[in-house]
Amino acid sequence: MPNQLYKQLIDLVATYVGTEKAPGIVERQMKYCTATSEAFTQEDLKKIQMYVIGAAKLYLMEKDRLEEMRTKVATLAGG
Repeated sequence: MPNQLYKQLIDLVATYVGTEKAPGIVERQMKYCTATSEAFTQEDLKKIQMYVIGAAKLYLMEKDRLEEMRTKVATLAGG
């Protein structure tokens, strides 16, 4: 079962790209860290945050919404 941080990331990404696309976006970026969804940490999120933003960018055309998402993901990562 995915942990709370992983679920929060999915929910955050879903706010911007929709609930259908968000899980796939995040899951495809997990290859850039060594964690699973069950053992996902803030350190793992720090490693993949730029990849998650880059992938979401393909679906999110509004630059100001992309910047808002970037800020919220960074906050979730603890930085």
